Amino acid sequence: MPFRPVVELDPIKLDNASKNLCSIFNVPSLHPYQIAAGQNIVKGISTFLDVPTGGGKTLAFWYPLL
Repeated sequence: MPFRPVVELDPIKLDNASKNLCSIFNVPSLHPYQIAAGQNIVKGISTFLDVPTGGGKTLAFWYPLL
């Protein structure tokens, strides 16, 4: 089956994913770069995230899994 990138993202699902991540990882909120990286991955866009250790890369790449 060919890959079909997501064109539009459901805002309700995005909000739920953010809330679930915050709950699972016990953080108050996600950084804008975490949300942007996660959404790019869901859209099928190759994503490179360059932030320091402890900057939240793991959360950014968990985002599309939820």
